[in-house]
Amino acid sequence: MPGRRIQHKDRFDDPGLPGEMTVTIDLEPVICGTELHIELARIPARPGRLKVRGPTGPASPHGIPLGEGSRRAPGNLRLCVDSRLYIVDNMNAPRESDIPPPLPVFLAEKLMAEIEDLTIAPGERLSEEAIAQRFGVSRAPVREALRLLAQEELVLIEPRRGARVLAYTPQEASEMFEMRAVLYALGVELFARRATEAELDEYVEIARRPAELAASPDVAPSTFAAATQAVSAFTLAHCGNQRLTNTMRKLTRRSFRHYAALAHGTPERRVETVREGRRLRDAILARQAREAGEIARMIVERNHREVMRQLALAHASEFMAAPA
Repeated sequence: MPGRRIQHKDRFDDPGLPGEMTVTIDLEPVICGTELHIELARIPARPGRLKVRGPTGPASPHGIPLGEGSRRAPGNLRLCVDSRLYIVDNMNAPRESDIPPPLPVFLAEKLMAEIEDLTIAPGERLSEEAIAQRFGVSRAPVREALRLLAQEELVLIEPRRGARVLAYTPQEASEMFEMRAVLYALGVELFARRATEAELDEYVEIARRPAELAASPDVAPSTFAAATQAVSAFTLAHCGNQRLTNTMRKLTRRSFRHYAALAHGTPERRVETVREGRRLRDAILARQAREAGEIARMIVERNHREVMRQLALAHASEFMAAPA
């Protein structure tokens, strides 16, 4: 039955294999039916080390095909519908971070990272066949991964046309900046109030990078934008409000680095951003939370105006270049 869990505990008759083993079976609905996960936790074994034979492909850095491993130490076995056996060393209690994700989730995370850093450009088509060949998997987990990305509003799946990376329209970009201005200001204000001294020291170190890059007029806008985003990402990750952090993370995923690069396309804009960043840094270090929030909002609003100006110029150029 989809959405249900079956759990069973048992012991081996062999006195040389002490301890209790837990078998957990999860059934989850997916787009093409039901996904089955079987996990054997706290498997008792005689002393020894876990041995894994055989190479693993790029699609399964944490798994090996069935039958290619030998188990000589306590561990977890996790069997998924992609016919791979996942082994996690479990000398003590298992940690959630040790358990590898299902293959569709792994693929979705890889593609998501490439969408975020613009390796995959906004509007680019995503071929199931090409992705499957690249990772050495079938098309079924790729299809499920694309569905997960569509749920995150990163990908649009069109009937008979496949999937493509979503990009903001000018109106959507403007609305995104309006939301970001409010949320980023709140995140900075919370960070100024709640950050530990160690976190402030790390923040200062990360904030040095944009100034170093701005000193060169030839730096790529995307490189500078990545450095400024690293500063804001650190601030939000340590603001003490996980919901706010997650919301801003989702906002950033959809092609935001592209617009951040547009906002810093000239040396003058990059120098201006560094100057504003220093004001923000000083306010945060002084624990002037309200002032820091106001400066953060002003920074986003200036980026907003510059992006809208650049988009308008690009639209005008396209119109002039169009045949009569």
